[in-house]
Amino acid sequence: MPRIRLHANRLRDKAREVGDESNDAIAQRAGVAGSTLSRLLTGRTTPSTDTLVALSDAYGITVDDLLQRPEHEQVTTVPAHVERVPA
Repeated sequence: MPRIRLHANRLRDKAREVGDESNDAIAQRAGVAGSTLSRLLTGRTTPSTDTLVALSDAYGITVDDLLQRPEHEQVTTVPAHVERVPA
């Protein structure tokens, strides 16, 4: 099963908006270890809920926007009304 990954480009874009150009600055603002952030940005590890919330709070970006889902696992909308097919 493909892993959910941190959407590194979105995080970097938000970080640049507030002047955080380096990984160290991002890690410090979010209160996460630099090594953890490095593994997340390179896709070597799956983000924990705590780390996602810390990054979300630090940069004012939703957790959903920080996640990069595998393409075949994109969210689909379920219709509000579904007709039953006669058996």
